[in-house]
Amino acid sequence: MLMPVEGTWVRRRGETRIGRVLAMVGEGQSTVLTIEWGDGETSEPLSAVESGMQPGFAVQDVPSSIGRRGLGVGRIRAVRRLAGVDQALVQWQSDGRSLWVPSFGLRRLMDAELAFLRSRPAHDDCGERFALCVVGHALRSWNEATGALDRLDVDPLPHQIQLVHRIVTSGDTNWIIADDVGLGKTIEVGLLLAALQRSRSLRRVLVVCPAGLTRQWQDEMRVKFDREFMIYGSDFQVDEDWKWRLQDAVIASLDLVKPRDREDDGSDPATHFGRLMMAGVWDLVIFDEGHRLSRTDDGSQTLRFLLGRALRERTASLLLLTGTPHQGDTGKFRSLLKLVRPDLAPAIDELELHPEVVGDIVLRNRKIDVTDAEGAFIFQGHTVTQVGIEPSAEMRELDRRLQTYLRSGYRAGERLGGSGGRAIGFVMTTYRKLASSSVAAIERALRRRLERLAPGAPVGLVSDLPGWDDEDTLDDAADRDLGGPAGEFFADEAAMIRGVLVCCAAAAEADAKIREFRRIYEDVVVKGGRKMLVFSEYRATQDRLLEEVRRLSGRDGVQINGGQRLFDKLAAIEAFDGDVQVLVSTEAGGEGLNLQRNCHVVVNYDLPWNPARIVQRIGRVYRYGQKRHVVVLNFLSRDTIDADILSTALTRVDALSREMASVSGEFDGRYASEILGELLDQLDLSALLADAATGAVERTDERIAEAVARARRARDLQDEILSQAGGFDPTAMARLGRFTTADVLRFVLRMAPYHGYEVTNVDDRRERLTLRLGDRLRGRHHEFGGRTVIEATTSRAAATASRSLTLLDFSSSFLRELVAISGSPEFGGGYASLALAGRRGQVAAFLGRWQSEQGETLAEELHLVRCASDGRPAEDEGMVAALLSAPVISVEPARANDSAARRQLLDGLRAHVETSASGQVTRQRMLNDLVLLAAADVV
Repeated sequence: MLMPVEGTWVRRRGETRIGRVLAMVGEGQSTVLTIEWGDGETSEPLSAVESGMQPGFAVQDVPSSIGRRGLGVGRIRAVRRLAGVDQALVQWQSDGRSLWVPSFGLRRLMDAELAFLRSRPAHDDCGERFALCVVGHALRSWNEATGALDRLDVDPLPHQIQLVHRIVTSGDTNWIIADDVGLGKTIEVGLLLAALQRSRSLRRVLVVCPAGLTRQWQDEMRVKFDREFMIYGSDFQVDEDWKWRLQDAVIASLDLVKPRDREDDGSDPATHFGRLMMAGVWDLVIFDEGHRLSRTDDGSQTLRFLLGRALRERTASLLLLTGTPHQGDTGKFRSLLKLVRPDLAPAIDELELHPEVVGDIVLRNRKIDVTDAEGAFIFQGHTVTQVGIEPSAEMRELDRRLQTYLRSGYRAGERLGGSGGRAIGFVMTTYRKLASSSVAAIERALRRRLERLAPGAPVGLVSDLPGWDDEDTLDDAADRDLGGPAGEFFADEAAMIRGVLVCCAAAAEADAKIREFRRIYEDVVVKGGRKMLVFSEYRATQDRLLEEVRRLSGRDGVQINGGQRLFDKLAAIEAFDGDVQVLVSTEAGGEGLNLQRNCHVVVNYDLPWNPARIVQRIGRVYRYGQKRHVVVLNFLSRDTIDADILSTALTRVDALSREMASVSGEFDGRYASEILGELLDQLDLSALLADAATGAVERTDERIAEAVARARRARDLQDEILSQAGGFDPTAMARLGRFTTADVLRFVLRMAPYHGYEVTNVDDRRERLTLRLGDRLRGRHHEFGGRTVIEATTSRAAATASRSLTLLDFSSSFLRELVAISGSPEFGGGYASLALAGRRGQVAAFLGRWQSEQGETLAEELHLVRCASDGRPAEDEGMVAALLSAPVISVEPARANDSAARRQLLDGLRAHVETSASGQVTRQRMLNDLVLLAAADVV
């Protein structure tokens, strides 16, 4: 037989009057209840009463055994009697679910609404309890929506917090995050993972990224977010599908797990793609460098796109991270949009008619817009200087002889045709790129070619060619066997190479680029005392530059390239952050690494054929954390046809960006930096460079001008389309509010009198304190162990610097318990009469819970609404800050004489919140509940 709990409400069978159970004696059918009625107390046998709980009652679930956790607090929506048991349908405040439970197990509460109507505070210090109740809910809701107060090793920036909040509260987790390079997309992902795990079920996560970034992703997730990811193919292998059940957080190399060929449908476990398909369903899939998934120019599907489509079918949540989602090609952009949101395909197909659909798929933060927590712009722009270099006579002769060799090679490839002919063309094109980089690079490559032509040398195969369609630079190309048919590509090739090598030796003695490098080194390092980051595409050039640094300074510089392990790269960065003045990096080695800490000078010793890579290079130092104005020096050498094309195009793009950044006659350097990056992202010189294979290009200047004009049109088109994307909005951020670890400290200090601990040695600036726990709290929280005296901090930096400090954040069970207590019915913070300067009137705190169309809880939002003396309700965005600023003073409440008027006032405040929320409702997002957490009279 079900026994009623103390505090439940009952009525005599056959009557309507209800009363509250005060006590029980006896067992089973002989149980006698003491019941408080409106006119006194009586004793009634259990068999004579039934539940008197009614719809609208605020209730608390009282577990029937010590082994069951309570369901918390909720409100009765309906009642029934089923199989002889009185039941109540309760909507629970903790998660918004509605469940039928036995009515006898519910205790009626004096909730915030009833206490407000009666002006009846639960405690003399009701003002402080009200403040802590509201602040506790605010901190928890903020963390669940942003992850910003979780176990992180970063202090999130406003644009990162706002982006995560937008995704979590949108009702959809399929987005393209198109932030500019250097704005911290991996930090946004880490915050998002924390927030999603708090608000919903998120267990299996897959990150797919370029091979060079796998270790960086793993390190950032581990160090900054305390999350352990394993790298497929490196940290673990899979040969049977059951082994995937051991892996819930996985990082995979994009080109390792893409289909082997177009016939690879994922059914063959011998391929990495097939093994990945064995993994089954993922809760979330993230693609870094997501633009690499786009289709080709003719609309055909690349192997990378096929991988994206296959994983799209195995997840309900897909994120693409890319700084260049559009790339000046609306067709490719459409394919990315449809990959992420296939449900919006009809609108995407008519993008020109429905550009607003972009706002439902793309989130984009710009460097020119984002600010720090104080509202100051983070990025101040960068200055680009073009360093013109006039080639020596020896260099011109080298170029003449080299062009003769290259033309012979291209003609041989055309005559041969097929895969062998394409292989020869690949080798010749690679030699052109090496020659544009440095004399040292082309000399080393041609010597390697001579070795291959020597008698007895191993025979290379066409299939040995690395990455035919790979956009990643091979920074060791000068040292590789680049493949192609065995033997000479054409008659007397070896003799021609020897002639070119003679010219290389002469050109190296009169190398104008090296002379200019010496001058720059003298100005920047020797005279200026500044560090210098030098970029080159190839290790051969890198070796030559490091040799020159050693000769000039007597000290070694450091290097980063694609042949190093992550440990070696990090060691080089650490040395560069120390007393080493010069770091020489290749793009393949430097991708994804952050070098902004102590360097603001970038030297592009050579120019990549894809100008967008210049933006990536600059982004290594022009990113968050850079304290100085960035200076970029581009070496513009005209010693080869290819270098001349690149130099001319870059000069014109630089001039155009300055022209476009001049508004009303005033030049905006920050804007010019952004325009330059956008134009370089769109600049396509591939046709010009392809024609340069013949050694001469007709209408060079005119065609370069056309390419720059196309880049401008593509940039304008991209801006027009992406103007619909959601971005950083300081006004919206102000409405959202912001809480910091310093706010957590204030909350912990003020909760001390209510939870059996003392606080001493408080250092507000460093966010440090000493906790002295009472006996009741000994051993209660795992982070404290058995200690009762704890040196603690709410500062992530302090906890990282000193292992003796215990970090109090939302990963701490101690902080979570404080928040739970402050919002509990027993705490008594639901109603107060208090004094708060400048806020006279009535205030109510509502918790709006949002759900998806499937009923899944998405997010919670705290709404503080105040009705001032004019009777008009309005959101009070500064109320939480006011409650946090200092302990709140309680005042004696005026006894309510007209509860109907107070109910009308409360209903008006609720209606105001509902009206505001109605504008945020979408098909995927609707309000599940609006809970009154607390209310107060403010005098």
